[in-house]
Amino acid sequence: MARRNLGLSSGAQALKGSDGLRQERLALRLYEAQRGALVAYAARMLGDVSRAEDIVQDAWLLFDRLPDKQAIAEPLAYLRRMVGNLSINALRHVALRQRLTDRDMEAATRMVADPFPICPPEASHGSFIGEIVQPISSS
Repeated sequence: MARRNLGLSSGAQALKGSDGLRQERLALRLYEAQRGALVAYAARMLGDVSRAEDIVQDAWLLFDRLPDKQAIAEPLAYLRRMVGNLSINALRHVALRQRLTDRDMEAATRMVADPFPICPPEASHGSFIGEIVQPISSS
């Protein structure tokens, strides 16, 4: 995939030696130039372009809040790693939610399928009903 340089040295050393405002502008130019590639990268991981756009936006917001971007040797690689990590976290979250939902569904199915939910598992239904009916009929 071809990368647009825009005078940013493909991210390498792009933010070095910049004053604060210039550093912010260069970081924004880097993001704008690479946004499409970052979305494509996240979309391949997530299988969802809309979610990938959200992940890239979240990564940018986190990157933009970094106090000293000059200390980052490879800003593009750093931003790409952030997108990758956020994508992996999103996938883990979906998998966890699915496992919990499946477990809840299994428990609900067992509860609904059991006609005598108050019956102890070791007791047969007939003996349990007999224990209840006997004291009532002897009264």
